[in-house]
Amino acid sequence: MSKAEIWIAANPASKTQGIYRLWLDRVKGKLEGPWLYYECAGIETLDAYRYELAVGWDGRMQDGVSGVTLLDTHQPTPFVVASRKQENHAPCSLAQDRNFIYTVNGDTGRLIVYRKAHGELIIEHQVKLGADAKCRQVFLLDDYLYVVCAGWDRIRILNPHNEYSLVRDLSLPKGSMPCLVRVDAAHQYLYVLCEAVNEVYVYQKRAHLDFHCHQIVACVPKGGCNTCMSRVVRISPDGNFLYTAAAGMNIITCFAIINGNLSQQEMIESGGVCPCDLWMDESQRWMLVLNRDSDKITLFQCEPQSGKAIAVCDEVTLPHGISMTFAYYR
Repeated sequence: MSKAEIWIAANPASKTQGIYRLWLDRVKGKLEGPWLYYECAGIETLDAYRYELAVGWDGRMQDGVSGVTLLDTHQPTPFVVASRKQENHAPCSLAQDRNFIYTVNGDTGRLIVYRKAHGELIIEHQVKLGADAKCRQVFLLDDYLYVVCAGWDRIRILNPHNEYSLVRDLSLPKGSMPCLVRVDAAHQYLYVLCEAVNEVYVYQKRAHLDFHCHQIVACVPKGGCNTCMSRVVRISPDGNFLYTAAAGMNIITCFAIINGNLSQQEMIESGGVCPCDLWMDESQRWMLVLNRDSDKITLFQCEPQSGKAIAVCDEVTLPHGISMTFAYYR
């Protein structure tokens, strides 16, 4: 399969807001597009599950109502499977599986679980965590729901099979402000990106939901903590490399993952200003970096064995892109 399809959320001030579609030619190393796929104002987050694209949007600046929309991307034109408006709940993060969409709001600290039900999104459950939790991410792992709470410097683990009751809190040092978590393929290590200190905390799973801090590594050069903020962390498809991106210094840092530990490989410029997301294709020959403030998507050619970038191969313009997700190959 020679082409990969990527979905990108963009909120430009002067052009059409919504979901844009971009094609990566994996043979030539060229980008095609982006083209507007679905028009929607105030998109905050998106997540792809098979051919379903869940979109969280903030409409409070327009009609005062926010919500979640589920799209079927298998269709040649945008097809809305279901949509749900919800006052005062603009999802800053969402995750989905076959039956549910999980959303958190960073302002209110509220978790809402929607059930997918034949063209409807029905509220299945709500959990009030508190506005001071400053929720940043929600994700599923081994039948448990994890909520990253930057304001509390902790990751809250909930049990969906018992009314989303609290199972355990994974506490981090005060003031670290965890924002994103990635998990290794064997689900034995959590890699927690902390934006306030520009560090990745590596937690090893020792027993049932018992995590131990295994390592702490810096994602920016010494002295860079006061001038930049790390807000992106990704793991390569083969699980051998971890990448972070830091705005301010506009750098991408590559780490090799060796027995769970992180070993820094290189730091490179992101190809633009304010990198806010990155993605790597399954061959690991191509890495896309979304540079929000310079309105650029930069394509790097990478060396799969070392994880290092070789050269910038292409770039396209997209005003104020904020996040992207992979859909499928063709």
